[in-house]
Amino acid sequence: MTIRHLSEVRPADPPRRSGEPWTDDDYSTLVTLCREGLDLTETSHRLGRSPQSVRDRARRMLPLEQRGVPGDRVLTQLRTNLLPDPDYDWQRHLATPQPPRPIIRQVLPAPTHAGFPGLEDDELLATADALAQQRRPAEDYLAQALAHEVRRRGLAADLGRAGELHARERVEDFLDRADYPYRPTDCWAMTGPSAADTSGTWRDDEPPW
Repeated sequence: MTIRHLSEVRPADPPRRSGEPWTDDDYSTLVTLCREGLDLTETSHRLGRSPQSVRDRARRMLPLEQRGVPGDRVLTQLRTNLLPDPDYDWQRHLATPQPPRPIIRQVLPAPTHAGFPGLEDDELLATADALAQQRRPAEDYLAQALAHEVRRRGLAADLGRAGELHARERVEDFLDRADYPYRPTDCWAMTGPSAADTSGTWRDDEPPW
């Protein structure tokens, strides 16, 4: 068949009742035809509906737990329910709406960071305080990256307080030396033998205090 012949092929006419609302008589006819054992093609032709429309309506007449059957087994399942039960309440099932699909939320693992972004706040402050005491040059990449992360987290004030605390601790450590026993000659002994004679004794003209 050529392209010309394909263009001349007339599309199939839609079912005569395609697009019309389903009525109670339509559902009753579907139940009757299903009990009689007609297949989907013949049932659709009798109802004047498309096979897809008939399949969808038949699925709604099933209990909720059976509505997941494959499309080619919908009429078979409905017939299985109808034949042994003359009083099968298809109207009740038809009025039962399909429950909404569950919303599945995927819990993603927390992102992991390397380098300074991966440090906890207290770890970052301790690192920044130690680096600040080294007086590294302003163009030092390590210092720049660390300072950027401190400012990004809004920890500049905390770093300042940590620096003040450590400065006070260093001063207190220095002043605590006054608690140790002190002899004036100790400071002279630390200067080495330059102020002493060759025998290791201090000269009378250069007292140690």
